Amino acid sequence: MNTHVQRMFSMRRDEVSRASLLFFYLFLIIGAYMMGQAAGNALFLKVFPRHLPYAMIASALTIGAFVSAYIRLSRRLRLEPQVITTLLFFALCFAGFWWLTHFKAPWVYLLVYIWVYALGAMGPMMGWTLANYVLTTREARRVFAFIGAGGILGGTFMSFFTADVLGHGHLRPQTLFLAIAFILMLCALLVRLLFRSTRQRLAAVSTVPTAGHTTPKNIIQSFKVIRGSRYLLLVTALIAVGCLTTSIMTYQFLLIANSAYAGPAVKLAAFFARFFGYMGLASLVVQMALTGPLLRAFGIRVTLFVLPLALMGGTLGVLIAPTLLTVAFLRGSHYILRYSLDKSSTELLYLPVSPEVKSQVKSFIDTFVWRSADGIAGATVLLFGNVLKFSPGQVGLVNLVFLGCWMAVAFGARREYLNVLRLAIERRTLDPERTAASVLDSTTTEVLAHAVEGGGEQQLLYGLSLFEMGGEARFHPVLRCLLDHPSPAVRQRALRLLNDAGDLEILPRVEKLLGDGSLEVRTEALNYLVVHAGRDPLTLLSAERDIPEYGLQGAVVVFLARSGDPEYMPAAELIFRGMLEHVGPEAAHSRAEAARVLGLLPSPCRLHSELLKLLRDDDVEVLEQALLSAGRIRQRVPPQGH
Repeated sequence: MNTHVQRMFSMRRDEVSRASLLFFYLFLIIGAYMMGQAAGNALFLKVFPRHLPYAMIASALTIGAFVSAYIRLSRRLRLEPQVITTLLFFALCFAGFWWLTHFKAPWVYLLVYIWVYALGAMGPMMGWTLANYVLTTREARRVFAFIGAGGILGGTFMSFFTADVLGHGHLRPQTLFLAIAFILMLCALLVRLLFRSTRQRLAAVSTVPTAGHTTPKNIIQSFKVIRGSRYLLLVTALIAVGCLTTSIMTYQFLLIANSAYAGPAVKLAAFFARFFGYMGLASLVVQMALTGPLLRAFGIRVTLFVLPLALMGGTLGVLIAPTLLTVAFLRGSHYILRYSLDKSSTELLYLPVSPEVKSQVKSFIDTFVWRSADGIAGATVLLFGNVLKFSPGQVGLVNLVFLGCWMAVAFGARREYLNVLRLAIERRTLDPERTAASVLDSTTTEVLAHAVEGGGEQQLLYGLSLFEMGGEARFHPVLRCLLDHPSPAVRQRALRLLNDAGDLEILPRVEKLLGDGSLEVRTEALNYLVVHAGRDPLTLLSAERDIPEYGLQGAVVVFLARSGDPEYMPAAELIFRGMLEHVGPEAAHSRAEAARVLGLLPSPCRLHSELLKLLRDDDVEVLEQALLSAGRIRQRVPPQGH
């Protein structure tokens, strides 16, 4: 199993245990949160349906107090006891709630409602804090997708599990509080195992509790950073108004669903759990199949508006016909888009922000801004729902106003994003290594292409390096123009990007580049012609043999492996291993070329097993090429069933 995980997510052997523990931590903590939402919401609504606005406000205040206390304690306690104690505290609370339900005390369901949302805020935050401590930036690029998948799968699995046990009458909703307590104790055990398995790496954390960059120094300082930037103000406002509209929409969903399920709480809890399960699956499908293509095709110029437009249509539907079907469509469209397309679009807005500022700003937004927005939403529905007696459907009128504000702020953020990104490229403040995005959208690509068109050699090389931020080959017509640039380094880098992107229209020009005055350009041209034209490298070099040995060896390996003749593979393997065992001053370059060759070989190929060794290489160039090749191999290999 470890080998499959390594190959699928391009991880090193020593990263698998850490990543797996974090994966299962998020699997369990998000699963417990979804289980608690289904049971806690249903039980609270059956007892206090008119008190939902008060619960929303109390939840926001309580979470703010919890997070503030956690940050303060982080300056006095070591990370390990702090995280474990917090998890055990929540476990003890939920076990206590289960015990109190036997005394028919209805007020306990208000506490459950608040504590569930506090767990949803605190649990994942602690998991990602641990991930930032135990993984370097380079490691995070490889394993964060795997770790994040744990949360998605855990929420989906636990939702369906909860729906099944409640729907068949195996458990009462109250019994799930005890199950949540048990799950939280398992999370504490995973944290303990994580510290034991990474004792040396976490030695500094165990002795210096303030080490770490993921928590803000204080709220006032974070606010000053945001206030000093028009762009950060717009991003913060965009997220705040999104949270505000989401909370009001959740209020509508909960009350209308409660009216539709007038019977026992167990039926409503089963509905919530099954709904969250299906929405989790749909969100995962959209994220994997549509988010990347939509961002690449339309960019954040368009995708920032998809969610508010969808919610506007759904809100109008609930306003006209406030039924379970319409409100489920509204809540479902939010769930699916919020955790796929909208999340990726919002993450791209942080691209021009330096990593240090981004860390502090995101911490401030995820704690103070989110909780403030939830509290304002609670006060809003208290006014319109309880005081002015608006029905849940009519509350949508208020949300339409906020959705209009969302659209206006998104328009301003989109325009400012382009200005800030251009300035960051001009000043070279973007770090391709630390700001790597999972998807490079069309809007950002156009800005990069414009920056690449002008400037000197260093500016061009910097711009070309940014084209690789998305972790996949990117094509733009401006790259073809750079094949005639006076700088050999620019010509070689542009040709490599076009080679990786599979641009076949430059074939005649590449044939001429085989006689280029630069050795590096000739080597890149040789690779291109072997891969995309199926040319014999020895024939191509009949007139010009001034190519590095490793460059010629790599081209021959690609030619033999792509020929389709199994009799050629032993020779290809022999040459490839010679590249790995090369000694002398060019040894690192030879291994880097070998790593790149693996990404050009057709799948399946026996040589791909060598990728795991190269992913453990200490040379930066070798590791970067191995990561790129791993991504290309993963894109070409279809999922296999068991």
